[in-house]
Amino acid sequence: MKKAKILTVLGVMLAMGLTGCQTGTKSSAAPSTPASTPASTPASTPASTPASTPASSAPASSAPVTPTVVPDPDGHKFGANTDVAADATAGTVAYKKAGCTENDGFEKLTINQSVVTYDKGGRKSGTPDGYTKLNANGDIMSFKFKTEKKYMGKLYLYGCMDGYSSNYTKNFCYYQGSPNVEVKVNGEVVDISAQKDVKFQDLFGEEAAPDTDNLSPENYCLLGNIVLDEGVNEIIYKRVQTLNILIKDFVFVVEPLVEWGPATPVAADATAGTVAYNLYTNRLNGTKKIEVALADSMLAEGSENKNDPAGYLKLKSNNQSFGFKFNYGSIAYGELYQRGVMDGWSSNKGKKLFSGGSNGADDFEIEINAKKMVVDPDQKKLTFEEAMPGDPDTEKNLSPLTDVLTGELQLKNGVNEFKYTRKASYNLALTHIVIIVKDSDHEHAAGDNAAWLKDAEHHWHVCGHEGCNEVIDEAEHTWVDDDSKTDVPSTETVHGKHYVKCSVCGQTAEQELPLAGHTWGEGQTAINDAVPHECTGCGAKCYELTMGTAGKIKADVSWNIKGIPAGKYDVEIKACASSTTLPQTLNERYQYGFDGTYVTPAAGSYASYGLGTGEAAANAQWSSVICQVEAGANAEAFTVHWIGSGYSCFYVAVRLVAVAA
Repeated sequence: MKKAKILTVLGVMLAMGLTGCQTGTKSSAAPSTPASTPASTPASTPASTPASTPASSAPASSAPVTPTVVPDPDGHKFGANTDVAADATAGTVAYKKAGCTENDGFEKLTINQSVVTYDKGGRKSGTPDGYTKLNANGDIMSFKFKTEKKYMGKLYLYGCMDGYSSNYTKNFCYYQGSPNVEVKVNGEVVDISAQKDVKFQDLFGEEAAPDTDNLSPENYCLLGNIVLDEGVNEIIYKRVQTLNILIKDFVFVVEPLVEWGPATPVAADATAGTVAYNLYTNRLNGTKKIEVALADSMLAEGSENKNDPAGYLKLKSNNQSFGFKFNYGSIAYGELYQRGVMDGWSSNKGKKLFSGGSNGADDFEIEINAKKMVVDPDQKKLTFEEAMPGDPDTEKNLSPLTDVLTGELQLKNGVNEFKYTRKASYNLALTHIVIIVKDSDHEHAAGDNAAWLKDAEHHWHVCGHEGCNEVIDEAEHTWVDDDSKTDVPSTETVHGKHYVKCSVCGQTAEQELPLAGHTWGEGQTAINDAVPHECTGCGAKCYELTMGTAGKIKADVSWNIKGIPAGKYDVEIKACASSTTLPQTLNERYQYGFDGTYVTPAAGSYASYGLGTGEAAANAQWSSVICQVEAGANAEAFTVHWIGSGYSCFYVAVRLVAVAA
């Protein structure tokens, strides 16, 4: 699919939802200045000597006078620091951590500049003790540190400004409209654009007097919003242009990452016929999540809940349906998920997700506002086990409860209608329908006469609204015969070509035709139990092994094939099944091979291999190729090995078709 899945977009932080003032952002409020009386523990004091001094540094000047107290950033009041140890194995540095005294869940993580690694360039000569400043444009420093949980919050530089008397009116992290620095947190570039107009005087005070080394007072300088991973985090700091900040500490003011905010109940409306649901807002990217709890009252007339497992909604028969209406206050675009479990996990977990019907057809059909939703083709390729990771309920034989991505949708502003129809055997039992969307100020439309964009598998449009490049109308190609071209027929050894085109967008393609079947000549002189035949069209050879008495195989059956050439052989069987409905699976009953080395056929029922029905030898038909085996130079016997889990296949003969080297 062309669109990124909404749930995975964690880097776009449009709605952090953090409280408190924005230290470091320009406002009408007076800049933060040191208080005359201590209100909290001082943030940091410069070390008397740096922990390590790069070779490039020159003798340092005297340290500046540090203000008595610098208020904690973002309006918080943090308590005493605790030390977090370095981890030499993981390559992480030590740092200090403090919790908020108001117990609001926020923490302050402080990493001193002395632990950084200079990856390119080095520390600028003459930088005062206890601070760092990169020497030249393009220089890089970095560090790694470890956290016990995921966090979201803000990154600050704690330090001061040199050359303050002449530079205090300059911008803090921008120069001539471009960033001075580039900071990456776990590979993601921190967006510092909100600080574009912040000047040093906004941070350190327009009237603040510099010290004797012409350094400003110290303060926290906000860069931008960040997300920290559980475990090792890597920070890369690059100087891009001239920069006047002297860094003492890298400071993270964070809270444990809770992606979704609290539920906002949306009431039902009996007049409009809409159901109640819970609405959540994503704190990282501003998307909305709609959770509709399913109930038997949503079943269509004549439809029934199988109620197995109990407490879930699962339609009892094909073509039964359920649905509901819900009200939403905006045009929106996003994705639909089915929340539920799969029953019969131990035996069904390897089946394909969403396509248990015949010929890979979808197990269900979903309509949103009377428009059929296209099931995500990438999801259809998955098995239940791949799509529903986690620990299953082995006692009840159920999968983990999972939100399973199903497809993309569009909501309208007002009442929306959802309908779900079962089309084939299906193993998901549901508790909720979950919809995750991003609100839009316009309805996506391609515009008149917009050309289709396409690749080998899909076609799509791009929204024609000014400034919007949203991918819409995406679907898999609908292939039909291309009558403008003539097919190339197959031979016994070369695949032919069938030409098709998409009836929607006109994309053309070639499809490979199966090889033409061999036409076997009369049997030749037997090689022990193997009777050779030669194809009259291409000269290929096969060896036919005939049952002494046609019948069910419920023990190993072997043939003496001494003398047949070494090499690979495709195995075909001439057989039928005792059941007229052919429900049995061939791979669960028999294996094939030379001299005790056996191969299991690909999974498939007897019917899928083209076998006949009934126990009369006259009904037996040659199958398609069921597996490939290899004979060594001195092969002696070929065996149909009975696994022992059933014996409903009625055998007549086996054919070994030599595969060209």
